[in-house]
Amino acid sequence: MAANLVYFGVDTCHRLPVLMRAGYTVENCHSALQLEAVFDSSCPAEAVLMTDHEGKLPQDAITLTRSRSVAPLILFRDSNHSYAESAFDLVVPSLTAPGQWLEQIALLLEESRVLRAKSALLRAESRMLQHEAILLQRDAAELREKTRLERARSAHERAPLSEPLCGGISSPPILKKNLLIFRYLRRCPQGGHGGSPRCHTGSHHWSLADLSV
Repeated sequence: MAANLVYFGVDTCHRLPVLMRAGYTVENCHSALQLEAVFDSSCPAEAVLMTDHEGKLPQDAITLTRSRSVAPLILFRDSNHSYAESAFDLVVPSLTAPGQWLEQIALLLEESRVLRAKSALLRAESRMLQHEAILLQRDAAELREKTRLERARSAHERAPLSEPLCGGISSPPILKKNLLIFRYLRRCPQGGHGGSPRCHTGSHHWSLADLSV
């Protein structure tokens, strides 16, 4: 499968024509600014290739690639200097046959594509799980509110009836009337005008006939 590649630095061993004949699109960058422009483009590189020409590694290009891209780093060795090869995804020794390193690059690109696909799938699953978690939290909040309202209603229904003056729940009118009659009969003597018990509180006189709701 064709891919967009970046070759950073001087093409010391005519590798660019070999890569292009193999079907790759190759951008030759000579500075960190050019490399950064590639990373900012709509067709980012799938791999960044470089060489240790004159025994020097382009450290600025390495740092920029690692910070701006997930593209694998490939080093073509043109010297016998020792480096920390762990900084690269593939190191091609000098005098390696083109057919061999072309095969190695193709394999590395395929592995990179698989890893990117898996990473994208994991990110999609993570977003889905986050969405489901938000929905569950919302449902849990609604259930808690429903439970709270049901408990409040149940407590209201179980509460004893009381008079408004006592700060409790108001009793139905018929119960209030019966309560007044009961208290009247307990406190007031029998007798009065017309045979109806009468009672007085202070300057007020009243009888059962005066009780109404």
